[in-house]
Amino acid sequence: MLLPSTDLFLRLVAENELDKRRFHQWIFNPGMLFRTVEKWWDEESQRGIPHEGLDVAAFLTKGGQVEWLPPRIKVPAAYDGTIARIQKDFLGFSCFLRHDQFQRGDRSLYSIYGHIKPLPERHEGESVATGAILGTLSDTASKKSPIRPHLHFSLAWIAVTVPANTLNWETMNDPDAVILIDPLSLLTGAFAVMY
Repeated sequence: MLLPSTDLFLRLVAENELDKRRFHQWIFNPGMLFRTVEKWWDEESQRGIPHEGLDVAAFLTKGGQVEWLPPRIKVPAAYDGTIARIQKDFLGFSCFLRHDQFQRGDRSLYSIYGHIKPLPERHEGESVATGAILGTLSDTASKKSPIRPHLHFSLAWIAVTVPANTLNWETMNDPDAVILIDPLSLLTGAFAVMY
């Protein structure tokens, strides 16, 4: 099944009024991209497993300055869906959103938003519309982490036999249960990879 593109990048800009900060385009270094083993926050070491998604952390202004996202940035849903699981991760929480309108054989599409602080009213089993705010970026400084606040965004086909209460990052690396998708292939909006 061909998936429709998502305007998540554009919604991040609009919801957070980044255009008022002279937003020009999202920027990524290779360590932020899908399936990389590089770490963008530590050039001396590598990830233990290839990156399951995309780390959205910085943008370029029209004046050519790099701005990093602060923890208060609001995170919208990429598609209509149901919150299947909210689970603690090493920088905050991950929200697993199931999109039953997209099926591929015995798999459903999921979008996963890592390292966020969910809104208090968000709960498992809740239906949310495209663009609904799921939460804000986690404040990594409070975790004494060298990693800047960022949204880890993943897309995956997950087998319908996988119980929602078992969804976690270990599950995301089970090739029998999960087929990962490169998020950049479906995101609309301006971006560049900076080497």
